Amino acid sequence: MLEKLREITGKIEEIQAELSRIEAKANDMDKARLDEAISVCMKGLKFEKIYSQHVAKSRYADDYEYLDGMRGIKLAEKNVKFSSGQYGKDYADRELFLMADGTFKVFYLVADISYWQDQNDVYERQVSKNQDIFQFDFDEALENLLKALEKRLINLGERTKAQQARIEKLRAMQAQ
Repeated sequence: MLEKLREITGKIEEIQAELSRIEAKANDMDKARLDEAISVCMKGLKFEKIYSQHVAKSRYADDYEYLDGMRGIKLAEKNVKFSSGQYGKDYADRELFLMADGTFKVFYLVADISYWQDQNDVYERQVSKNQDIFQFDFDEALENLLKALEKRLINLGERTKAQQARIEKLRAMQAQ
């Protein structure tokens, strides 16, 4: 019986070691794929200010406080807590941001949302103690990176058309 326990334990240890090697290799491959995608598209991205606090007072009146000098794009998120009750809901997410300098930063977002119309919804974000980027789905990160680029392309196209229309209008006014 003791020999059988040793045999099974030995096999488990071998499989655990192999699994660790495979996971490390997969993480390296995922990170390389994400790094390559980022190096291709860094110049096309628009990095936004990252808020530390957002208070939604009403449908149109919001207050924001921003993290000093931090600009980034949210690539992925992972819910770590959620609860809902009669008066509202609250949740906590970990978020993976691509920063303007090309690095990654993990944030921790806590939201307190009220179902009452006269109450504010409050979102607070801070840099997470856990900076492990491998807790996120890299496919989701790549998909969100693509969406950010597509949104930027559409926005630039619309702005270009608006400026062209403005020039035509100004030329027409000059011709009069």
